[in-house]
Amino acid sequence: MTTIELIEYNGQEFSTVLAGDGGVFAYCKHCEQYETCDHSKPKILQVVQYVLGFIYDFNDYELQAYPMQGGVDLQPDWFITLFRKGLNHLRKIRQEMQDE
Repeated sequence: MTTIELIEYNGQEFSTVLAGDGGVFAYCKHCEQYETCDHSKPKILQVVQYVLGFIYDFNDYELQAYPMQGGVDLQPDWFITLFRKGLNHLRKIRQEMQDE
């Protein structure tokens, strides 16, 4: 389950997910592959939290803000890749939920 699915399917705010279920679900490789995690670290990486804030602001409030000044062409490649992938996933989930 992705972070976006966790938020959307449970109808929770992102901050609630981070404080609760986000710390329980196994997102790290040590949990999933090696089962050696002590669960002391956040399961949702800070970079994911950072990009999700922009995704939800863009999708829900039409706020076209980016981490670097300027337009989309001036943003780091890693950010644009995560942003587009996350935004597409969010829209897909919401469309599926609306179709049901």
